[in-house]
Amino acid sequence: MSKLPKLPSPPVLTAPQPPSPPVEELLVPEEQVKIRVINFRQTVARSTAVLLSQPSPVEGKILEATFHFPPGCVALVDVAFGVLRGSRWESIVPDKALETRNYLALDDTTKSYPVDEPIEAGQLIWVYIRNRDGTFPHTPTITATLQGLVKVPKKEY
Repeated sequence: MSKLPKLPSPPVLTAPQPPSPPVEELLVPEEQVKIRVINFRQTVARSTAVLLSQPSPVEGKILEATFHFPPGCVALVDVAFGVLRGSRWESIVPDKALETRNYLALDDTTKSYPVDEPIEAGQLIWVYIRNRDGTFPHTPTITATLQGLVKVPKKEY
């Protein structure tokens, strides 16, 4: 029995592909990535609560949330930090604070928490502060550190 000759493989047909951009064009120049800090500080009258918010100046992520409780808060000042996602108020520190009613309440200390939470430019970052002290006002400070691209709104002419 004779062997059949081996036939060449048929050619693989592919649609023409556009050229890939150079890697340099895919990378964001380091000078465009910025660190921004948002500071929330307000004196809260006795037996009241406030909700503070500011839009994110960057498209990127929240790196850290830092909470400063001055002397005298004695766990009577509750704080939560989060973002607005669509129509949902999402707490980040402490996690699920709005659902569980477990807030951060300290005295005479500063604590920082790593966050690593994605954020869009213009998205609201919020802080809820409740002063349960029936005698004195208190002024906690909450600072959010963000990293990302600064988005400049387009002007319409």
